[in-house]
Formats: sequence, structure tokens, C-alpha cells
Amino acid sequence: MDSVVLANYIKEIRTIKKSEWTKEDESLEVNQLSYPEYPAVVEELFNYLNRQSFYDVNYLDNMERIEGKAISLFTKEEVKSYLTSLKREERYGDGVIAEAIELGLFLKVLLRLEDILQKEKADKGENNNDKK
Repeated sequence: MDSVVLANYIKEIRTIKKSEWTKEDESLEVNQLSYPEYPAVVEELFNYLNRQSFYDVNYLDNMERIEGKAISLFTKEEVKSYLTSLKREERYGDGVIAEAIELGLFLKVLLRLEDILQKEKADKGENNNDKK
């Protein structure tokens, strides 16, 4: 995963403070529940993460282990579990991502991932210098 690409997503996501919800369409004969309409960058980010295979098939078990843990202490795998959890829970309960955005948790976890990626990059640079 590219930290520069992630930084570009973060730059846009920083500007999102609240998600808009659809309004009821009274012209419909059936009651329609509202749902969040996320800015395109949110879906683009999740698509990018998916293309990078940045998801956790065991996220349910892993989320139990990290419950209550500060995001600033998350490992890369824990970030992966958290983001997978958000995406999967959104499928079954509209507004999970919206709540994470509004509470600032979505941005915090992305910033944590950016920090981890930058440290990995710096460590690679040090290891390459050690080999010379």
C-alpha cells in the first residue's frame, strides 16, 4: 500500500465532518428508510483498500481482541480489522461509517495507518542503507 496515495485520501477525508442522509420520498407508495450518502472519496478509499487486499477475513474475532484499545496503539493488522469491520457492519446497519466519521474515529484510524506505513518505509530505507 502506498502511503502517498493514502495521504491524498486522508486530505479529502479531513474535510468531512458529517454524512448527509437521504430524505424520505413521499411520492413513493412504500415507506423508505433514510440512509447515509457518503462523499465519493469514502467509497473510493474502501475500493482502494480492497484492491490492495487490505481486509481481514477474521475481523470479528480480531475486533473482540482490540475492543477498548486506543487507536494510537493499533498495529497494521488491527487497523485492517477495524476498517474491515466498518465496511462489513455498514452493509447490515446503515450509518456505521457515518458514526465513525462524526466521532472522528475514521480519520484517526487512517492517520494511524499512515503513520504505520511511513514507519515501515523509513525502516526499509534504514535496512537498505545497512546493506550498503
